[in-house]
Amino acid sequence: MRKLSAPTQQAITGSLNRSARNRRPRHNEVNWHLTIQKNLRHYQPDYKTIIPETLIGYGRKRSALKEVVLCLDQSGSMGTSVVYSGIFGAVMASIPALKTQMVVFDTAVADLTEELQDPVELLFGVQLGGGTDINAALKYCSQIISKPT
Repeated sequence: MRKLSAPTQQAITGSLNRSARNRRPRHNEVNWHLTIQKNLRHYQPDYKTIIPETLIGYGRKRSALKEVVLCLDQSGSMGTSVVYSGIFGAVMASIPALKTQMVVFDTAVADLTEELQDPVELLFGVQLGGGTDINAALKYCSQIISKPT
């Protein structure tokens, strides 16, 4: 969780663009140096503090994820990772800003996108065993991607 949370959140929301300015920043996007500089006239000597009237924040780069296709190897050797990937896929599907699709494969390819809403159904839909045909899985995934950029 510690390793994946920050990179995943940054990929979904887009990284900060420190050259762009935003007048309605989120709590983690505030440029405190410029906010303090802009609000120096609101200094309260009784409290020895500045009460910011205007927050100035960083903008965001436009390259945020909108579509995710999880391609999962369900061959016999991948038992542990199938469970983690199924849970991760269900969490990704619960994020409204993302269109998440899940494809599982061994020697055949199966699309489990409909089962992403229910993690239990998703995990029961995965059948471990068989070989690995990565070429067929990647070919199928490349067909269902609507925005390859």
